[in-house]
Amino acid sequence: MADRQTNLGFEFLGLARRQPDRPAILGDGDGWSYGQLARLVTSFALHMQRQGVGKGSTVAVQTDDLVVHLGVLFGTALLGSRWVAASGQLVEGRGVAVTHWLQSAEQPPLPAPGRIVIDASWAQPPPDFPTGAAPQFPGFADPEATWTIATTSGTTGAAKFLGISMEAMAARVAASGADLGGPDARLVCLFPILAFPYIVRALGALHGGATLVHSYNPMFWSQNGVTRVMGSPTQVWTVFGDVMLRRRLPVLHVGGGKTTRENARELLENFEEVVDAYGSREAGQIFHTAFRREADGTISATGRAVPGTRVEVVGEDGKALPAGTVGIVRVISPNMAKGYISNPEAEARAFRDGWFYPGDLGRMTEEGQLEIVGRENDQLNIGGVKLNALEIDGALMSVDGIRDAISFTIPRETGIPELVAFVSVDPAKSREACYEEAREACRARFGAQGVPRKIVHMANLPRNAGGKPDRKACALMALSERRRTG
Repeated sequence: MADRQTNLGFEFLGLARRQPDRPAILGDGDGWSYGQLARLVTSFALHMQRQGVGKGSTVAVQTDDLVVHLGVLFGTALLGSRWVAASGQLVEGRGVAVTHWLQSAEQPPLPAPGRIVIDASWAQPPPDFPTGAAPQFPGFADPEATWTIATTSGTTGAAKFLGISMEAMAARVAASGADLGGPDARLVCLFPILAFPYIVRALGALHGGATLVHSYNPMFWSQNGVTRVMGSPTQVWTVFGDVMLRRRLPVLHVGGGKTTRENARELLENFEEVVDAYGSREAGQIFHTAFRREADGTISATGRAVPGTRVEVVGEDGKALPAGTVGIVRVISPNMAKGYISNPEAEARAFRDGWFYPGDLGRMTEEGQLEIVGRENDQLNIGGVKLNALEIDGALMSVDGIRDAISFTIPRETGIPELVAFVSVDPAKSREACYEEAREACRARFGAQGVPRKIVHMANLPRNAGGKPDRKACALMALSERRRTG
């Protein structure tokens, strides 16, 4: 029998027995208590067991129903199997061998053999399961066995698969739960429910006895005592728009994209604190920078490495660089993954001598603040002038009224790439005025080559599920528009 102290599935069922009536999920018009959710998780695990899911199985799930997702996720933990979000890459057989394909009834059929449809009958134990009998689930014999399989962001090329053990996930979940502040916390997470950032935060809330608020309505958040909102910059702006709450919510946790001081100033109209979170699938949360509005109206920024995590900025020789010098970021984390699945080349590049190299460029300030200035593969060469795309994004977002920005290049017949920027502009601001100010901000920092030849407004900018810029998608969109208009 597995050590249940390290299994998040058994821990959740135990917590639900102690507080069955406490709200686990609160949504617009409905909700689930811990007891109700535990009964559903048990039923799901029994149905999965009848379908042959067990140790050695890899379960891929396709759903947009949070309760179905949690039922499958906790079910795999109870059965000692692996969980992964269904994707086209998996259907094509690249990276991970899936043994069971599960999907909600309302989802379009997965083009995969032997798919299993989750219907309303899964809410109850199988008809032939003895009434009153205690289910027996094996769990994991080895806490270092892989439980969740995450997909990396793909910002460095093709997405890679990362196996994360129950032990490592339990450590991340415990840290996430502690960060929420206790069982009275109420969390909103704006990432898609199958995205890895959502999984860690949702499990963190349920591990700590807190409540998941499944709603995209800021007014509902305010009325129902939400204490923390988590999302990417684009997701936050999309939900809020011109919303101004009567009472500020306690904390906004922003991940997947850089939050500038100017962005924080606007966000602090609706939140008491804005936390810019730097992290990765491979290492978990790495560094937090907290922005607050002081009594005199100034915006303060205080940063710290996540407890137990060590961050360095080094040169090509692996030696630490002095404060203020841009170099390669590397990190050691207590719950770091060990490597990639079936990708030894990528693993050798990213995991070296006990360190993880996320591919970012940054610098440490004299005060010990970590400033990410770009990615190693975000270097743009425009007519012999080397620029960093993330720094250009930052210059664009320094303009009052520009909420989000992604810079990228597209080829031209001259052979010199054209610098283009997609931006999201506050509807209350003049677009042309923002564009002109953005050009001046880029010219002042980078010179003429750093000024986008074209700036285009988009309500929602192309970012991946983790919130990171999808510059390749931006370039394809710009090239398609160029061909369409001639």
